[in-house]
Amino acid sequence: MFAKLSIKYLLLAGTWVCLASVPAFAGSTTTPPPATPAAAEPPKKKIPTKEELLAPEYVKKLSQTYGHFIRKNLDNPVVKLNVTDVMKGMQDATDGKPAPLKDGECEEAFRLLQQYAQEEMLKTNLEESETF
Repeated sequence: MFAKLSIKYLLLAGTWVCLASVPAFAGSTTTPPPATPAAAEPPKKKIPTKEELLAPEYVKKLSQTYGHFIRKNLDNPVVKLNVTDVMKGMQDATDGKPAPLKDGECEEAFRLLQQYAQEEMLKTNLEESETF
């Protein structure tokens, strides 16, 4: 009992000491120390112009980087898309050839794959929780 009360009073006293050190709570009328000057801000990055962004050498960099983004998004735990087939589909689209699936069919297939993966994950989690 004494230990619980002592801890309680120590906590209250500690709170009072912390608050008493803040001028607003201590009743102090002293003025706060002058603010230190803010650190110099780093120079702002130059925003490229429309012409710079559309320059052929920059568009080449954008195109290659976009390819990297596409490749990273192919790493999907649900379905392993074949990079060669993805590139063929892009080339076929460039050549004006039709896609093997209609847009809606493709969207539905990906939606169902995601749904099946979620259901499988829930089942696995439930089995693990029951084992635990």
